[in-house]
Amino acid sequence: MHTTDRMPAILHTTLVLRLSSIGDVILVTPFLRALKAAFPSVSIDMAVKAQFAELLAHHPLVDRLIAVD
Repeated sequence: MHTTDRMPAILHTTLVLRLSSIGDVILVTPFLRALKAAFPSVSIDMAVKAQFAELLAHHPLVDRLIAVD
């Protein structure tokens, strides 16, 4: 079985957790593009450390940003 065989046909909402560092927050953006390309109707929620929230505050692919202290 290939990995793609286990992917759902429809994905409604996903939560992306990236709490560790500023570099990780920036490097996750290609994943967001790939996720949206694979599932155009998905709603992307992202949780990041509060100190990094401004980096994604206006990102067009992030529907809800959760700042964690």
